[in-house]
Amino acid sequence: MRAALFAFAFALAGCNANPLLKMAAADYAPLRAGSNWVYVDSAGAAAFTTRVLSVSGQYMDVANYEGLPGTSTLRVTGAMVEILGAQAQVDRKLPYVTGNKWNLFAVPGSTSTRSVDGYETLLVPAGRFERCFRLKTETAAYNSGTGLTTTTGGLIWAAPSVGDLQYASVDAAGNVAVTASLASYSLGP
Repeated sequence: MRAALFAFAFALAGCNANPLLKMAAADYAPLRAGSNWVYVDSAGAAAFTTRVLSVSGQYMDVANYEGLPGTSTLRVTGAMVEILGAQAQVDRKLPYVTGNKWNLFAVPGSTSTRSVDGYETLLVPAGRFERCFRLKTETAAYNSGTGLTTTTGGLIWAAPSVGDLQYASVDAAGNVAVTASLASYSLGP
């Protein structure tokens, strides 16, 4: 029985058998004009709203992406979500497999990476979501005045066919504070 379970788990982990590995970046960033996500802070007050303003092929213009003011242009390809602008960066990279890691744009004197930290079921004001991937961002910044490097970061939970569910900050001591949770969402036609 144990051998059969091991064989089943091994087969499920293969790229061709695991449906999570076949998902495209668009599954986590729905490419539909008119899509709307409303986030609240930990006290339940309005935090920010993200809207897909327009879509043209693999490009979409998004207002307030991840709480950033203004409009960002994203390029969503089969395995990546890129934020385009003065400093284009890969924001998301599939497959969402625990340990998958990529570099983000960082200012001089610092490094910033994002990785798939795991997956879990998540309960936010918008509901309960299964198979949510936890993305971990780590930024190490060197302070030339003190000679010390400080590491801080954040967490993002993303659900298939929905998008981002929750954001949290992580301080240098490792304390996690939820900064925004999905209160409601609607996907455009």
